[in-house]
Amino acid sequence: MNQLCKLLIKYCVLLIFGVLPLTHVRADLQLQFDTTYDTNGFFSQSANQAALLAAGSYFGQRITDSLSAISPGGPNSWTVNFDNPQTGSNASIANLSVPADTLVIFVGARDLGGSTVGQAGPGGWNVPGSASPAFANTVETRGQGDTRSPDAVDFGPWGGFLSLDVDTTWHTDVNSLPASGTVDMFSVLLHEIGHILGFGTSDSWNEQVSGTTFSGANAGTQTLTADGAHWQNGTMSTVFELGGAQEAAMDPSIDFGSRKLFTNLDMAGLQDIGWQVQAVPEPSSMLFVGLCVGLCAVGRRFVCSS
Repeated sequence: MNQLCKLLIKYCVLLIFGVLPLTHVRADLQLQFDTTYDTNGFFSQSANQAALLAAGSYFGQRITDSLSAISPGGPNSWTVNFDNPQTGSNASIANLSVPADTLVIFVGARDLGGSTVGQAGPGGWNVPGSASPAFANTVETRGQGDTRSPDAVDFGPWGGFLSLDVDTTWHTDVNSLPASGTVDMFSVLLHEIGHILGFGTSDSWNEQVSGTTFSGANAGTQTLTADGAHWQNGTMSTVFELGGAQEAAMDPSIDFGSRKLFTNLDMAGLQDIGWQVQAVPEPSSMLFVGLCVGLCAVGRRFVCSS
């Protein structure tokens, strides 16, 4: 795989946030964004790339799970499958190597149609019977225990895909307020990565859903949308780490000119999926900007989907 196509979060966190010296970067979970399928160069544009890296680093600093590496070789082969983020058609790659504590996310942009501004989800996989049971278990769980129904209590994907809409008028600067008439790319990226992390897409999520009700030890009892993949539209919570009321990031829509960070409810949902979450002691001033926007945003609503 072309190494130039890989945008590594670990070494970019504080270039985006500018909070601490580079030697103090903490990135427990690494999100490795792969632009192999981004043939129109959407994420080659510096502003779009910066927003992508900022969204990845947001989760990288707050999720502390240890994921096993997937290292194919010899009889231990496998194939990943996912939606091509550029076209929406099926894509597959044989013997993808996934480093420890890393998710590989294939990114791109296309016309998603209607009011949909983003789509994402975890990828699938296939392991032949000739592979060792230990290798097959690593692919399935990443060392995270039971990840399959009916006993799923955790989630350990290899990664997935993420598509943004090419026709949306995007606000890309993570350090400024989204203007009226624009959709905040950072907020949409957070939401879509949430789906890759299992919101509405993992067995451990589905095991806690009955109809349109989610019941989790951390998130409590919450009403979901009809697709079972989002909190009910308009669900309110408190911004994680910063406080202040905000509509949950993982409800299905976002307004023009608004920034939505993950709330306590959204983080509780991640914990119920099986992720280990911790707060950052001194979150960036960029997040305070996001809080201010979230409190005053009004306007047309756009759909984020899994």
